[in-house]
Amino acid sequence: MENDDNQTPSAEETSTQEQTSSCAERLGDELKEARQCCDDMRHKAVECLQNARSKTLGDVLDGAASFVKRHPQCSLGIAATIGFFMGRLFRR
Repeated sequence: MENDDNQTPSAEETSTQEQTSSCAERLGDELKEARQCCDDMRHKAVECLQNARSKTLGDVLDGAASFVKRHPQCSLGIAATIGFFMGRLFRR
């Protein structure tokens, strides 16, 4: 049923309007959370990039050597995997 401009909205229309309003508020809240999450991720990315730019090749090599000393089995596995795939890649 359609209402004229001078009639009050039906209970069904009022309920639908309330649901729409509630949904819009929830979406607004979720949008704020998503923006905050994006801002946090952007700040973390900037920090990581600045950290990476500040490291020298010597720092990276020292970190790799330290990793190999702490995790020798894992390092051997990584080296074997890289060697296997490099052999497959360059096989004639």
